[in-house]
Amino acid sequence: MPSYTQGIARFGQIAASVVLAVLVCSCSSKKIGGPFDSSANSAPLPSSRSEAVDLATQDRDLLELAEGDPRARLIQSEAELTIEAVHQDSLHLRLVYQAELLGGYVVESTRQRTQVRVPAGDFKALFAEMETWGKVSRRVIKGADLTDSFRDLRMELDNIELRRSRLLQLLGQTDDVEAKLRIEAELERVSIQIDRLTATLAAARHELKFTTVTMETTKPNKDWKPGYVLEGLGLVFKGVRSLLVIR
Repeated sequence: MPSYTQGIARFGQIAASVVLAVLVCSCSSKKIGGPFDSSANSAPLPSSRSEAVDLATQDRDLLELAEGDPRARLIQSEAELTIEAVHQDSLHLRLVYQAELLGGYVVESTRQRTQVRVPAGDFKALFAEMETWGKVSRRVIKGADLTDSFRDLRMELDNIELRRSRLLQLLGQTDDVEAKLRIEAELERVSIQIDRLTATLAAARHELKFTTVTMETTKPNKDWKPGYVLEGLGLVFKGVRSLLVIR
């Protein structure tokens, strides 16, 4: 009998340990990559020096290509479409589905208006398909050339990173305490500028990578024609006349 009691107690300890482990794992999973992780919707920043170098090389290649070919300019696109439809909800759900299928995401969605962002390379095909969903009453496509501003950002970041390299070199060469403090203060200021420019460039890359598509829906507009009213009144008059007996 004592052995049976000890077994029950031992089983209780094991069960408590298992429950505790499950709770810990569940809390950890909510903290990392959960729905309230603000980094999920932000433009990714370079996580290492090598990644930053790769991004800089890609930026320079894009700018060099844009200089040689006007068709390769860095264009931020935006499109708006208004469609007349009886079943408006289904169209908005359809656009959300298509955007996510293409690797895009939803900015906002209501019963009359949906805005999504889709990869720039898939924009034209999606927009052409949307025009078949109903009667298009409004169609707007806009583009903003970001080539010059993107080049300015890239050059500014390159120059400030070069300044940081020189400051680090000076810091390693001097033994003067006051000089070291001044250099470290300047390094801190330069690092803040680099972080700001890096974030701005990341946002610019995102704007170029995705196209904003906005769709609004309205109920079909039934045209009012006076001829229909006159024709209806004529039918009514004939009906009333047929009921009258003229003596």
